[in-house]
Amino acid sequence: MNVDVVVKRPVKIFYGWWVVLAATIIGALGGGIITYGFTTFFLPLSAELGLTRAAYSAVISVSRLEGSVEGPIVGWLIDRFGARKLMVIGLLLFSAGFIGMYWMNSLPMFIILFVGVISIGYNTGFLHGSFALANKWFIRQRSKATGIVSMSFGIGGAAIVPVLAWLILQHGWRIAAFTAGAVTLVIGLPMLLVIRSTPEDKGFLPDGKVVDAKEVAEKPGEATGEINFTVREAIKAPAFWVLCLALSLRTLVTGGIWVHMVPLLVFKEFDEQAAANAVGLCLMFTIPVRFIFGWLGDIYPKRYLLALCCLIGTVALTILLTAQSLWQVYLFVIIFALSYGVAPLQQSIIGDYFGRKRFATIRGTMALIEALPITIGPIYAGYIYDVTHSYQVAFVAFIVVYFLAAIVFFLAKSPKPPVRVTGYSTS
Repeated sequence: MNVDVVVKRPVKIFYGWWVVLAATIIGALGGGIITYGFTTFFLPLSAELGLTRAAYSAVISVSRLEGSVEGPIVGWLIDRFGARKLMVIGLLLFSAGFIGMYWMNSLPMFIILFVGVISIGYNTGFLHGSFALANKWFIRQRSKATGIVSMSFGIGGAAIVPVLAWLILQHGWRIAAFTAGAVTLVIGLPMLLVIRSTPEDKGFLPDGKVVDAKEVAEKPGEATGEINFTVREAIKAPAFWVLCLALSLRTLVTGGIWVHMVPLLVFKEFDEQAAANAVGLCLMFTIPVRFIFGWLGDIYPKRYLLALCCLIGTVALTILLTAQSLWQVYLFVIIFALSYGVAPLQQSIIGDYFGRKRFATIRGTMALIEALPITIGPIYAGYIYDVTHSYQVAFVAFIVVYFLAAIVFFLAKSPKPPVRVTGYSTS
């Protein structure tokens, strides 16, 4: 009896890479506009709405808190209905929120649009969905695929941050926001036509692997060589909580730094356009760094590379803390970019440790646990500046926390397989 092949034969370019390319373009839009680009709105928007730095930071932090709270829900929806459907909804919300900012004229409207529309759209359509795609389409090359998706945020930041700054200085922040929303809609929607949520949707297995129906039916776990934890099994694993702690420590620092990056560089005597250009330069350097560390992550233990990246970030912040001249600030920009090799690794290590079937839900649950530090970082930095008119004290605290993150990542060993599974070895 002949056994039909259940997946398509490999083609010259595995379709998963086209999915990664589409997710990268979408990620570049979201990352460039909100993750890194929204810092360019900080000073003009605060001035027009009469907000202190702590108050402005609080709005951003609440949006991140909201994103963390919705993480498990969005993750479950992605695992249940597929990333593509959620990304369509998210992209539409994100675009509508930025277009709506054109008519925004009060703090309540800012909160509604940024927290209630833009943030939900971003977390649904850009962040969770993109990384879920990389983790579901790849196993053997998971870190590399995640690295490419992660590069998108640097690419978007390097390209979009200076443009947003120019639009704001020349035409005002309202025109800049409207343009950001419209461009996202025009470019993002066609990319979603390429995306499929899983390789099985196109008749493939992860990495383009070919197996026959008999192998899939008799040995489903061995067909892909992976193990899939349930959410409950993941939460019971000590590795889950060690990773949560490490990620929380890191996001406390990076969240505080990126929200305040432009005003921080202005504090270091840059003008606003020069500060935005420096941010763009930093993000440009992160592009090859993310890819290199993504490639290394498929070769070397990810936890060691994660620890190394956090140590590099500690060095960068120390340089900025003591910077007395322009060249030292640019040195910070270059070294801080090197620390962003951590970005693809912290997503792919979750897939490595807990599998791809419930990746989005498990990652979303981790995001919920990270909610408090994500909220604290920007508010703390803004409060310190409002009280002392300096970021120096905040920097000292961030340096210590970043160093602690390096230690915890180093200790984040892979989990033992669930008792129900036999013949599996973590590596």
